[in-house]
Amino acid sequence: MNLEHKHLQEQRQTIKMTQELSQAIAVLQYTKEELTAYLEDKALENPFLDIVVDQKSVLDKNRFKETYKEQYKNTSDDYDVIGQLPEKTKNLAQFLHE
Repeated sequence: MNLEHKHLQEQRQTIKMTQELSQAIAVLQYTKEELTAYLEDKALENPFLDIVVDQKSVLDKNRFKETYKEQYKNTSDDYDVIGQLPEKTKNLAQFLHE
């Protein structure tokens, strides 16, 4: 009769889908309009929520284009990015010596 005593230990890691995780995944898949409607519904359900829309944070393509044109209005259409690079680069020893 062979009696052995063994100690076995097993460790497992599992991921459980919580309600918060599934809700976060659903919210990330919303379009802008769907997200706005979802937030408005939640604000109606909860009187402590207040939705404030900051117009500066909303990406407006026309405003971006106008800002870009205004910023670079004095440059030509053939804006030379390569010409702005330094002609001679320094290595680390030269940079530290200076």
